[in-house]
Amino acid sequence: MIQDEFAGNWTQMCSYLAPSQRSLCSGLKSSTIPTGKITVDGAVISGNLALVKVTGKACFGGNGCQRNSNPSLGLPTGSETFKQAYDKQLRDNGFSPVPCIKVNGKWYVNATAQ
Repeated sequence: MIQDEFAGNWTQMCSYLAPSQRSLCSGLKSSTIPTGKITVDGAVISGNLALVKVTGKACFGGNGCQRNSNPSLGLPTGSETFKQAYDKQLRDNGFSPVPCIKVNGKWYVNATAQ
């Protein structure tokens, strides 16, 4: 997915969103195509939910850049449950980790709270 997004292949990238969320892609414009270099560094899974660790740098047109060099950033801590960390990522829409959801046996990016 990340390679598709950075290559400007929005159609392919949108197919990685959960099926019920693909309409979110209709408002995307070519001027919002991010640039940068991203690496997936693993995932933490709990049932049908996952937090995917991402490091690197992404720049979003006129909205600035986001960076992360710590693959554990945003993952649950000793005082925080997996679900709390997951829900926080959905609300805050942070760079990493990326919240994912399993639907009908396949993993997708989860872009909205359900």
